[in-house]
Amino acid sequence: MMMNWIVDTTTFLNKLCYIFGQPYTQYRQLTKERPMKTTFLANKHGYQFPNRFELDWMKEVFKKSKNKYFYGLCGGMCFSALDHFYENTPLPPYTDPEEIPQNYVNYLWSRQLNSTSLKQLSKLFISAAQNKQLLLDKTIKHEIPLIISRINRNIPVPIIICRSRLLENPTDNHQIILTGCRVDEGNYSFYCFDPNHPGLEPTIQVSTDLNKGITQNTGEKIIAFFINSSYQHKRIFQKT
Repeated sequence: MMMNWIVDTTTFLNKLCYIFGQPYTQYRQLTKERPMKTTFLANKHGYQFPNRFELDWMKEVFKKSKNKYFYGLCGGMCFSALDHFYENTPLPPYTDPEEIPQNYVNYLWSRQLNSTSLKQLSKLFISAAQNKQLLLDKTIKHEIPLIISRINRNIPVPIIICRSRLLENPTDNHQIILTGCRVDEGNYSFYCFDPNHPGLEPTIQVSTDLNKGITQNTGEKIIAFFINSSYQHKRIFQKT
């Protein structure tokens, strides 16, 4: 009975993976030996400054405080990096957020707002309330096949990472771009541009063993993730 299940599953996957151009048995071997990668390179098409912007107005409110207050624009950095990628236009060479002129920060803010549509925020809210195992199962069975299909067509994939639960800090959630994938015996490794790690190409490992879950080699917690379907290309910021 178990052997029949294995044969039937392989047959199903062989048919499914013709979407990617080859049967599952060949597809698995190819992605194990040679990972699929888009032409989006984290050290070329990703920003070289960290996702850490200081709240200047807090200085005025707490003049006597020596503390600094920061916020992130991970979604804006991802969406605008994709805009530059699709227009084949280099990103500005800033390496420190304090170097960035206010009009460019405003541009990042506008793309941040685009990346956090009501639809995506609703999905995040629902995810925060769902069972962790259910979320992981959805990631593996629904999101990953779509992601691999896009990567195979040279489409970098913006995703939203679920890290917080209900009543936890929602700003712990994060946005990155998946740029490549390797498949090995039911385990997935995704290469990415992560605004929190400029100049690097972190990897996310996903195991089909629900007890192992999802890990990132830079140490951050990941409960699940899903494609940010709000991305639409917009003309890049032009200096005036």
